[in-house]
This record gives sequence, C-alpha cells and structure tokens, in this order.
Amino acid sequence: MTFQKFLLLNVAVAALTFSGCNTSDDDDELVATETSSDEVDDSDSSESDDATEEEVQEANNSISEYDSEKNQIDSLTTESSIVITWNGSSASVEGSADNVDVAISGSSVTVTSTTESVIEYVLQGSSTDGNIKLYSDHKYKLTLNGLTLTSKTTAAINNQSKKSLFLYLAPETTSTLADASSYTSTDDSEDCKGCIFSEGQIVLCGTGSLNVTGNYKHAIATDDYLTINQNVTLNINGSVKDAIHTNDYIVIEDGTITINSCGADGIESDEGAIQINGGDINITTTASTSKCIKAVGDITINGGTLTLDNSGSGEWDSTEADYSNASCIKTSGAFAMTDGYITATATGTAGRCIKVNGDANISGGTLSLKATGTYMQQSGQDYNTAGAIKVSGNMTVSGGTIEAYVTNSGAKAIKVAGTYTQTDGNVTASASGSSLGSSSSGWGSSSSYTSRAKGMKVTGAVKISGGYLTAYSKTHEAFETKSTLDISGGELYGQSDKDDAINASSTMTINDGFVCAYTTANDGLDANGNLYIKGGVVFAVGASSPEVAIDANTEGGYKLYVQGGTLITVGPLESGASLSQSCYQASSWSKNTKYALTVGSDTYVFTTPSGSAGSGMIFSGASTPSLKSGVTVSGGTTHFSGVGALVENGSVSGGSTVSLSAYSGSSSWRR
Repeated sequence: MTFQKFLLLNVAVAALTFSGCNTSDDDDELVATETSSDEVDDSDSSESDDATEEEVQEANNSISEYDSEKNQIDSLTTESSIVITWNGSSASVEGSADNVDVAISGSSVTVTSTTESVIEYVLQGSSTDGNIKLYSDHKYKLTLNGLTLTSKTTAAINNQSKKSLFLYLAPETTSTLADASSYTSTDDSEDCKGCIFSEGQIVLCGTGSLNVTGNYKHAIATDDYLTINQNVTLNINGSVKDAIHTNDYIVIEDGTITINSCGADGIESDEGAIQINGGDINITTTASTSKCIKAVGDITINGGTLTLDNSGSGEWDSTEADYSNASCIKTSGAFAMTDGYITATATGTAGRCIKVNGDANISGGTLSLKATGTYMQQSGQDYNTAGAIKVSGNMTVSGGTIEAYVTNSGAKAIKVAGTYTQTDGNVTASASGSSLGSSSSGWGSSSSYTSRAKGMKVTGAVKISGGYLTAYSKTHEAFETKSTLDISGGELYGQSDKDDAINASSTMTINDGFVCAYTTANDGLDANGNLYIKGGVVFAVGASSPEVAIDANTEGGYKLYVQGGTLITVGPLESGASLSQSCYQASSWSKNTKYALTVGSDTYVFTTPSGSAGSGMIFSGASTPSLKSGVTVSGGTTHFSGVGALVENGSVSGGSTVSLSAYSGSSSWRR
C-alpha cells in the first residue's frame, strides 16, 4: 500500500465516521474503507436449504454402515420365480410360491408375501394403464424383462415393503415406465411419491436398460437407501420434482445414468450422503434453485465420469430471508474427490458448480468447472454471485486437477471461507468478470455493497508446499488471502490485469518453490503484514510508481525481508526493505525482451512486459547474479505460462550483458 493510498484511506474513514455510515459488503472491500468484516459474504453465509450439523452427522453415520457385498445380486438365492405378464388392459401370472398371493384386477396387480424365502418376480409385457404393488416380509428380486408399463392412477411400481428390493434389468432388454400425473387409487395411509417407489432399499442392478418418467413427483423414490452397482442403463426423461429422491444414502458403483427435464433436483439424498465410485452420469437441470446432485451428508467421488449442466437461477427466499442458489453439486456436509472426472457447467443467475458447506478435500481426479451466470441482489442485501467452487469450511488439495472459471461480474472462481492447504495437484482459478459496486441511497448512505471478481479468495490461512496453483483476474486481485500466506514448495502464479497479483492481509512467507506475481496495474506481491523471502524463486512484476513489484505494509510498521532465494522483479521493492541477502539493480529495461539471469549454476529466462510497468529491475541470489538482454532460449523447464513464463536452465544464446549495481533497499523508484 502506498502512502498516497494510506492517506486517502484515512480521509475516507474519517468522513464515514463523521457521517455515521454503516457499510456492508459482499467481499470485505467496502466503497470507502478496508476495515469491514468478511462475515457478510454471500459464499460464507448459509443458504436457505442448508442442513444442521446434527443432520449432517446422522447422514454420514448411516452411509458408514453400507455393506457392498450384501447388496450384490449374486448374494441372492431365489427359491421360486413368478412371471407376471401385462397384455393391454389385463395381466396374467405364471408360477407360484408358498405364502405368496398374487391378486389381479384388470391390469392392476397386488403381491402379498409372508414367506421368508427370496422370491423372484419377472415383469414383462405391455400396458397403457397398468401397475403393480408389492407387500413382502422379506427381500425379493424384481426382474424387468422388457416391460412397458404406464399407470393412469398411481405409481407404476409401488413397493410397500421395508425390505430390500433388488430391481434387476434383464440383459439385452429395455423397460419403460411412467406413472400417473395424479394418484387416485393410492391408499391414503401409505406413502407413494414416484413412478418407482419403495419403502425399503432399492438395489438397481443388471445390464439392461430402463426408461422412467415421473409425472406425479419423482421418477425413482425410496424412503431408504439406493445403490446402483452394475452396468445398467438408466434414462430419466422427466420428473415433476427430483428425478431420483432418497431419504437415506445413495451409492453408485457403475452404470450409465442420464437425467433430463426434472422439475427440481437431479439426484437428491434428502437425509443421507452420496458416494459415487464409478459409472457415467449425465444430468441436466433447468429449474430455479435446482441441484444436479444434492445431499445433506458428505458427497464423495471415487471414480466415474460426471457431466453436469445446470441452467437454473438463484432466488431470494423471503421466508428464510436468505438466498437459495442453483448448483451442479451441493452438500451440507463435506466434499471429497479421489478419482474420476467431473465436468460441471452452471449458467443460471448466481449459479454455482460446486457448493460445499463443510470441508473440501481433493486428492485425485479431474474437475472442469465453469460458471457463467450473472449476479443477483435482493433490495438491501449483499450481492449474490456465481462461483465455480464455494467452500464454507477448509479446502485441501493433495492431488488431481481443478480448472475453475467464472466469467461474470463479481464472481470468484474459487472461494474458501476457511483455510486452504495444497501439497500437490494442479489448480487453475480464473475470473474474467468486472467488479460490482452500488449504494442503495447514494454516497454516505446507510448501506453500500461491492463484490470483486477474483480468481481465488481464501478467508483463512493459506499453506502451499507442492503442486501448481494459477490464479487470474481481469479486474481485481488474482489470488487473495485475508490471513497469512506460507509457501514452502510447488508453484503459485498470480496474474491480474487491474489490481494486485497476489495479496495477503497478514504475513507472507516464501521459503521455497516458485512464485510469479504479474500485474502492470498495481503491486505484484502485496502483504499487509511482514513479507519474508527466505528461499525459492520469486518473479514479480508491478505497475509504475507509486506501485511496486513487492509491497509490504510499511505504513503499518511492517517490512519486506529478503533473506534468501532467487529474486527477479520488474519494478522496485517497497522502500525500507531489510536486505540481508544482497540485491542488485538495473535502472532500465526494454519492453517485450527476453532477459537471462544467472545465479551460480542456474539460469532463468524471463520476458519483460510489452507495455508500461515499474521502473528498473531488481535481482538477488545466493551468489552475485549476472544479466543478459535480448537472448533466445530453447529447452529447459518452463514455470508458469503466458506472460509470466520463466524458463529454468534452458539453452541460452545471444544477448548482451547488462550492467548491475548494488541496491540498498533504502531507496526505490517509487515517488
């Protein structure tokens, strides 16, 4: 922060204090002061459909009891097989079993079983006005053998048993089911809310195909859990509410699942968690506040390919006095990914790709996320903006690839309310939208709001010890933490077209790794506390005076310390820096020119900006550096990309020697 900025800030604060202005802000950067709090940020606050901590814990406790082996079709030994065939307005039955009664009334079938044996019911044929209801004291197998069944009065399949229903799709068959738009023949004392409904667990298995339409509420609903554990093909072509709705958890091991035209969520576990270990899942949702995948408990992705497209918009919930957003993935618990592929696109107003109320832990897999929706603002409330990843807890990245992009005003690609830790993996966070700022009653009024478009914002402390992190913003900070930033390995690249490239509200420490902070509009590296460079390689580009390449908060009594590592800057350092490792300067530089800096046995080639930037260049290393301009380079290891590319130990040729002089730190080109 420059002295001019500091002076203007204090004048603004004094004016606000005098007028009694009480400001509130989406992003802690108020219209006239930097002293506001983060707590009033749309992504940090809850949404109207969030669950309580107790509900999340109960959901996670339930899925921890899941037994994969007992839910395999091979674990069943059937004692008898009963075949039920529909033929238009009638149905017939072949086969029998002790303690099993099959009652037929036209094309409506009711099965009542009190046997303790496993019975297989084979359903086949076709009817435009048929249905089946089953009561059973024991688990059973329901085989769909090319069944086409449409009900005009109730669910197509209604399991009133609380025992497991193994819904088996016979190989090389396609079954098609649809329910009535209103249920007129359902017992009022019984629950029934989907084309396929079950009071007990549903195990969807086999290798056949199933098409389901939910004209009343859901396409598939169970008051217990659902697992899909074989290579089924499931197509849900429409539902009035959630396409798949469970009260308990959902486990998907395999299968091809396609969901379109649902009136609410694609897959929802209302009181449970969701685990996806495999399969090919394609979900498109369009309804306001809808979610492609939603759970009260944790959502865990261990494999599979997910393609999620949500064009639904957010809304203001007047009852809860809070926003409710559409999301591709939403969990009130934690989100974890160890493997697999997720492609998520959110195009609706204030839409999110992934919204996590708990912690996020990415250790593998690939996430390709893009949120392009515009913002919304309820009168007298903060901005509610789009986002690729919004985490209310802590976020840890130890592997995998994350590509997060946002394109509209005020949006942040990755927003973390807690801490952020990265030990490996490749993360890209890009925001190309403009910033938002408005006042409900003009300057000096009682309510002012802003929201800044940023590549990545973290409220808590940030620790980076490995991996690659690239952040970009067109209009504001590329990477920002409201706490400390500690880098001990890996690569961090921040590029901003209009503001600081990398900003920390407290202490910034670089012990190792590669860091590039590139901007021609403000400070490259900016710490509001002390800034320590103890090791690693740092390449910083800042704007012309009064900005600098590396800025520490000297106005607040803090300082920049250069104690080790390799340092390259285009633009000066904050004045008064403590330089225990010698620094050297070149008083001028040529635009769009390749320079080679040699420190000991290492050489680094960088390219200067094509436009205006800070005056002079500063260098530091473990030994006295040398510099050449106008070089060419081939091979080597390229760190960062684009304008910030830094080539390490490539084959350098040509160029002319540039004279370097000692730099004391007590002077700078900043006015």
